Amino acid sequence: MSEIKLFKYIPDDENFFNKCCNILDGFDEKVSEYNQEKITYTLRFKKNTQKILFLISYGKKRPQRCYDRDHGEYDDTVLSDDIIHMTNEFIFVIYADRVLCSDHAKRNVIINFLNSKDSEFSCKLSSQAATIEEFIERVNTIDEISISATENLFTKEMIRPLWYEDFEEKEEPIETNVKMQFDRALKESYLRKMYAKLKETPCISSFSIKGSGTDGFISINEESIISREIYNFEKHDGYYSLDEIFEKI
Repeated sequence: MSEIKLFKYIPDDENFFNKCCNILDGFDEKVSEYNQEKITYTLRFKKNTQKILFLISYGKKRPQRCYDRDHGEYDDTVLSDDIIHMTNEFIFVIYADRVLCSDHAKRNVIINFLNSKDSEFSCKLSSQAATIEEFIERVNTIDEISISATENLFTKEMIRPLWYEDFEEKEEPIETNVKMQFDRALKESYLRKMYAKLKETPCISSFSIKGSGTDGFISINEESIISREIYNFEKHDGYYSLDEIFEKI
């Protein structure tokens, strides 16, 4: 059994799963080929109403080095120009609320493949930090901080009472949503204090701090979502089984 860590991402489009299903509904091929940056990827997928699983193999047209025991020497041969040695694999899973991928560096391959089938399709994947320390270590700039609050956070805490003191009726919303746009780097101390404040304020029902780092988009929220899930899969002749992964994941 091989232990596989699947990195967790949140798509920026809430209809991401349905859009992917619509693109794949017309597919009859058992294997689809996609080329990116001189690398050939072969994609197999399986889906139902809850998830879409891609199992991707990739490699290059390169000599396969073999050792000839009779002659005591190495032989580099390519069987033909159409032979590609698919020596690597990774897993990509799409759910309604999240995406899992076993290779962080390859997380956009499926996005680009789907875009090649539908030019109007696009999506950005934001990775989830497990702790504020991990978030601060990975983030370079903060895009926005969004807050959803119950009770009357907006009128009593975030805006001075003077703003609405001339209102005859003191109506209070059921929920308030606040979005603070930054698009710049913020000090670590500010991020730590902001995160702690958001976590400890009872009337805040949910929040998200989103930013960008050298390896892409990253966010952290009130649940401190674990950034990866761990599974164990069997390899058969050196490769994973699409059906086994689909059953277990």
